[in-house]
Amino acid sequence: FRSNSLNTTYNGKNQTASGFSATGLVNGEDSSVLTGVTASVTAKDAGSYTNKANGVDKNYDLTFVDGALDIAKAKATVTANSVSTVYNGQNQTATGFSATGLVNGEDSSVLTGVTASVTAKDAGSYTNKASGVDKNYDLSFVDGALDIAKAKATVTANSLNTTYNGKDQTASGFSATGLVNSEDSSVLTGVTASVTAKDAGSYSNKVNGVDKNYDLTFVDGALNIAKAKATVTANSLNTTYNGKNQTASGFSATGLVNGETESVLSGVTASVTAKDAGSYTNKANGVDKNYDLTFVDGALDIAKAKATVTANSVSTVYNGQNQTASGFSATGLVNDETESVLSGVTASITAKDAGSYTNKIGRAHV
Repeated sequence: FRSNSLNTTYNGKNQTASGFSATGLVNGEDSSVLTGVTASVTAKDAGSYTNKANGVDKNYDLTFVDGALDIAKAKATVTANSVSTVYNGQNQTATGFSATGLVNGEDSSVLTGVTASVTAKDAGSYTNKASGVDKNYDLSFVDGALDIAKAKATVTANSLNTTYNGKDQTASGFSATGLVNSEDSSVLTGVTASVTAKDAGSYSNKVNGVDKNYDLTFVDGALNIAKAKATVTANSLNTTYNGKNQTASGFSATGLVNGETESVLSGVTASVTAKDAGSYTNKANGVDKNYDLTFVDGALDIAKAKATVTANSVSTVYNGQNQTASGFSATGLVNDETESVLSGVTASITAKDAGSYTNKIGRAHV
């Protein structure tokens, strides 16, 4: 006597293996004559269950062979959930899963032995792996993901307005807007901003770098070095006429910084040349890359040289006609000049009668 067996697949409902077959029956009888014998087993979950026959018969001494109800696991696919989010400075989680292939209207809540969860803080892509087993389903797993995009932030390089001091000066550092969770610019360890310069001018403080959690937009700052103020005074020269060109040149400066001297003002000149006695302005002019210059004039003052002019004398005898004493001589003239240079000087006297007449010098040479 053998109980029937059934091989089936989990369907979410009770399934039954029942009935039996018999050998050794005589005279063409079949199992229907064994009315006192039963064989039945019912189960819902996947597994192997024994179908035991039992009972007695009036005509047969029975030997029983068990059958089985074999319920195989149904096949199902578990897909871990995915989350796409943006960095917020805190831990974020992708958790849970969905399932396909479940039978009889069951949902993923029946898969109590399955878990799927991943937690991360920094921007990046993290795998959400589902794992576990179930009594009724043979599970295939599909990964999900926690995708944390970088947050957007703006980084502005610092600016510095200063004045030329003859030394290197630096604008450095930056500020940031758009940072989350009360974070400040100190978290941006991969970002730098610095510019160093000495001369007056405007220099860009460029910020650059990357950050693991922020997609950065950069705004330049500036190092603005204004010219220092200085006063340039053209040199003066007091001299005396010497018959040659004479020059007042050069200048002095006040307000120069860091021990610098006038030699740094390479774009500035001051010079005036003259020969004749008089006062001539020595004007300084020019520009400098590091100094905003105010100019004070100097002077070339050439005083007249001293000379003595002696009118000529004539001793003669009355001749009844006009007679003249004219001309002069000079001492003290410079540079081998002669009386001819004294074009503005006259000396002449004319007389007819006998007597003594003064030959007076006229106006002096200007």
